[in-house]
Amino acid sequence: MGKFLSNAVAEALPKPKKTPRRGKAPKYNVVRERDTEIKGFTIVSTTGAKSWYFVYRNKFTKAQRSYLIGQYPQLQAPKARAIAKELYAQVIQGHDPQTEKNSKVREGSLEEYSALYLKSLLDSKSSQYESDRHIKQIRPHLGKLRLYELKKSHIEQMMKDMKKTPT
Repeated sequence: MGKFLSNAVAEALPKPKKTPRRGKAPKYNVVRERDTEIKGFTIVSTTGAKSWYFVYRNKFTKAQRSYLIGQYPQLQAPKARAIAKELYAQVIQGHDPQTEKNSKVREGSLEEYSALYLKSLLDSKSSQYESDRHIKQIRPHLGKLRLYELKKSHIEQMMKDMKKTPT
């Protein structure tokens, strides 16, 4: 059925056995243990390495999703449990944590989006001014930030710095 997942349970998780296959490399059987307290909180071992997962169903598509929380022993059970509780709360509210995580990874930096924006500008005096602002001021200050990391305070700091520097 399941157990209350702890570091002791993770340590005691047996190493997966290999199943021989004719003409192919042996296949590792998956060993998984589910938590009794948090629905979906799981520890999985495929090749001997152990990983914490949160397994859930998308509320709208009903597709099963597996969110990798982290590797054991780098991430201990209490911290993994706390993350799983947060993920469970998000799922109950109708969010899809795995999709949101993937979209954040795909979001580019401000520098990448600035380059795309400048390519789309038509040639004119204002586009040259816009291009100069992006290349000389916006990209050096904020270019390395991912768009989801960008905060109002970053922009305010950049504007303060721009007032100090002559154009």
